[in-house]
Amino acid sequence: MLEVSANVWNVGDEDFADDEIYFEIYSKELGINKILSFDSGLDSMEKQNFVYSIKLPLNLTEKSYKLQLSVLDDNQDVMQNKEDDKSQTTVLVNVGKCIIPAQASINATLSDQTPEVKVGGEVVINTVITNTGIASATYTVSVFGADFAEVSEIDPTTFTLAAGESKDVSIYLNINSDAKVGNKEFTIRAVSGQSVSEQKIKLAVQEGFSANGLVDHFKNNWIVYLIVLVNIILVIAIISVVVRIVNKSD
Repeated sequence: MLEVSANVWNVGDEDFADDEIYFEIYSKELGINKILSFDSGLDSMEKQNFVYSIKLPLNLTEKSYKLQLSVLDDNQDVMQNKEDDKSQTTVLVNVGKCIIPAQASINATLSDQTPEVKVGGEVVINTVITNTGIASATYTVSVFGADFAEVSEIDPTTFTLAAGESKDVSIYLNINSDAKVGNKEFTIRAVSGQSVSEQKIKLAVQEGFSANGLVDHFKNNWIVYLIVLVNIILVIAIISVVVRIVNKSD
């Protein structure tokens, strides 16, 4: 991107209406031919500033390019003063190596294989990485901020995408056995060179059947299990008595 900033002074004694004077930015090599209007003309001894951004062509050769700045009349001819001096100047634009930043979009959903996120369980996140830039780029995918889980696998971790191309990535998380129930958040990151794209993901963690969860469950419901155990013992005792009576009858 090239930004041109120029001040145009009317050092003569004539005023110009907005349809009598124009500002031209021109470069054949850079493919620039832009004519700009003055806001409300240009009076004698008045100044107007122009700031204009121009998108340069891709794959330019690293060198200096000529950029011509001119003030035109209503016939699109370069204006001149009484001494025939043209209202025109040429500046050099130095073009160096252009580094095109990589860009990516990240979309993630829970896999149908693991539609629920439970304490102590595994969850699979189906992720689609799309290269939204204008050039091919190599991405590395990672996960951070998932302190409630352990990342067991990211498949694939690194890959190259052409512009507009997408890649399916599977992220496997093992939810910690001591994870708290509730909404959790982590971030999926795709890095290409100095460019970083991120997407925050929210998961609703539910109760599971981890060892700690089972212990807590028994602690909170021990009376129920005691009653069940007593009933089982009573049933076994009654069956034993019946069996003895039947044996005596025989």
